[in-house]
This record gives sequence, structure tokens and C-alpha cells, in this order.
Amino acid sequence: MGLTDLSAVELVLVAASLFFALLVRGMSGFGATLIATPLLAFLVPLHVAVSVISGLMWVSFGMLAFRDRRHILWREIRYLLLPTLVGVAAGLYL
Repeated sequence: MGLTDLSAVELVLVAASLFFALLVRGMSGFGATLIATPLLAFLVPLHVAVSVISGLMWVSFGMLAFRDRRHILWREIRYLLLPTLVGVAAGLYL
């Protein structure tokens, strides 16, 4: 079961859940995933909910990074990149 198998009412509930989660993110700067994932899990299987919200967050963060690219402190990113990649590799391995 995926998003294409939902009725019109269920799609409206999915859209409302995502709107509410992104509204919270807009007000606080974080938390969309923490709110959207459990709400979507009521309507679709968990692996679909996680995939949908992860894809939306990648697009959202990509757009923000592109918009604010002149304000990014690239020197600090360089120091954080290696430990981040080590952590991602460890997380994927475990």
C-alpha cells in the first residue's frame, strides 16, 4: 500500500498532516519529521511515511541551502564533514 492507493479523504488527511508538521517546522525551525512521521503512520505503512517525509525534507533542506548558500560558513562545514561521514558509515554498518 502506498500513497496512490489512498482515497480522496485519506489524501486530504495526509496533506493536512504534512501541512501541520511543516507549519511547526516553520515556527520552530525543526520538528517536522517528529510530527509528520507518526501522523502519517496512522494512514500509510511506516516505511511509506518515512520515505515520504524524508524525501520532502531533502527537497526542503536543499532549497534552503541553495537559497542561503552565501551565508554558509564553508570552513566550519569542512571540519564537520569527516566526522559526519564516519558517523553515517557507522550507522549504515550497524
